[in-house]
Amino acid sequence: MILVDLAQHLSNSPRLEKRLVRLLRKPSLPRQEPPPRPDLPPPHRKRLPPEQVSDLVRRYEGGTTLRVLAAELGVNRSVVGRVLTTAGVTLRPRGTQPGKARRDEHGRFSPAGA
Repeated sequence: MILVDLAQHLSNSPRLEKRLVRLLRKPSLPRQEPPPRPDLPPPHRKRLPPEQVSDLVRRYEGGTTLRVLAAELGVNRSVVGRVLTTAGVTLRPRGTQPGKARRDEHGRFSPAGA
């Protein structure tokens, strides 16, 4: 098979090309936005007052886990982690129990007994 035959074999058929041209010339319908869902609240960010942030810091540094703090606030634990790091707190490694990890001479967490 020579190159010209191969190109004709793999190209669109004239009938298909005509259909495509007709479809492209049709005026498109205006896009309609989906109706608002009344069962979903509008997205918003929950701003914590400074007193609540300082309480979170105090409780986290006292040993309360991100998961517990997040469950009490009704948010994801990443939100609590972001609030704490913004407040200057160094987070414990995930899965580390309070009091079971300690900092090495460089300020990094290391497993207890290491």
